[in-house]
Amino acid sequence: MSVQLLYSDDALSDLDQIWTGVLEASADFDTADKYIQELQQTIIDKNSFPYSGAPLNFNGGFTSYYYVVFKAYIVFYVVRDDVLLVSRILPWKSNYIQILLGSDRKD
Repeated sequence: MSVQLLYSDDALSDLDQIWTGVLEASADFDTADKYIQELQQTIIDKNSFPYSGAPLNFNGGFTSYYYVVFKAYIVFYVVRDDVLLVSRILPWKSNYIQILLGSDRKD
């Protein structure tokens, strides 16, 4: 099953911020480009098997998000019909439940 891959505006902004952060840390454009290419390849790999990501559960229920970890980041996506929509790409240390669901709880 192959689906169409789309990025939300927030996810595109996340990619830009990640690229900038890697560039600042490495002072090398090629390193920043390679990091983003590897991250995007991790996402592309889910295209053929979109439900193979880990389901994000909260308060005992499925949130409709799946996720995959890439180095210091977590890629959150939803699958609807024939579309895999990357919603956010967040640092794994972030309060992603608050960001994704708007909940103040951390569990």
